[in-house]
Amino acid sequence: MYTIPLVVIYAIFSFLIFKQLSYIRLFKEKKITSSGNAKLLDDIKIQDSRFIKDLVNHGVLIQTKENKFHMDAAKSIEFGRKRRGLFYSITFFFVILFFFILNNF
Repeated sequence: MYTIPLVVIYAIFSFLIFKQLSYIRLFKEKKITSSGNAKLLDDIKIQDSRFIKDLVNHGVLIQTKENKFHMDAAKSIEFGRKRRGLFYSITFFFVILFFFILNNF
């Protein structure tokens, strides 16, 4: 009864975290880590989205005056570590919650 909503919520949280991490990985793979290498989002074939705005707000991506983006390597490592930690915490919480629900109903 409660398991399907829990799985859906867990999937949404996981998607949000891994989408941000995939953008960081994309910038690393394309070596867009300095203002000299900054590129338009169209050049790297991604859309301006909530995920990009969130990464800019956290200082992971830096937007130039020409509306180009590049990544701050140090902040990306810290941000990735925090997001992975959040993912592990959410996973642990949902596993405990799932077993609690299964054992009580």
